[in-house]
Amino acid sequence: IAEMAISFIDSHKENCVLSLLWHNTYFTDHKYRGFLEEYVKIMSFIKENNFQTVTPDELVNSYA
Repeated sequence: IAEMAISFIDSHKENCVLSLLWHNTYFTDHKYRGFLEEYVKIMSFIKENNFQTVTPDELVNSYA
């Protein structure tokens, strides 16, 4: 999952707004083993590549 998401993000990193929705039920190994690690990989990629991040309110205010 991380590889696919990172590839998509990397190929759409200019002139766009991307949102990553990750349900909190995926953060435990009870039912979805390994998903937390995949989320961390994606977030690390975003941080390491200095992507601009915004809150939902900031996004709404900038396009309203």
